[in-house]
Amino acid sequence: MTQELKNLGIKHILLDVQVDFIPQMTEFFAGKKNYPYVPISTNDSINLQVGKSRTFLAEIGLQGEIIHTPGHSDDSVSLILDEGYAFTGDLHPAFMLPEDDVTSRASWDTIRRHKIKTIFPGHGK
Repeated sequence: MTQELKNLGIKHILLDVQVDFIPQMTEFFAGKKNYPYVPISTNDSINLQVGKSRTFLAEIGLQGEIIHTPGHSDDSVSLILDEGYAFTGDLHPAFMLPEDDVTSRASWDTIRRHKIKTIFPGHGK
């Protein structure tokens, strides 16, 4: 879906923690015959370091930051807005996590260090 959106003119922000996972994702979906995956071309993506996301977001009128939140996938990120909103990426909701999923739990701990009042999950309700 990412490349299809790019083809429509939508800008793609590619974070440094995600770059190495694009070839893996392409390979994974290549074996899925019933899934019409279009490989992502990164040559026209906006490359951004997670640590510089606050400045980038401010330039487009958003107050917040993008943080690395590995768990379900190692390249997951979450958008944290200063007004108290968190948009989690590929991170399962905390109530769905097995006790031994220390990586996801650590990511949720990182999110909770912000003053979050509403979470918009990428998975679950």
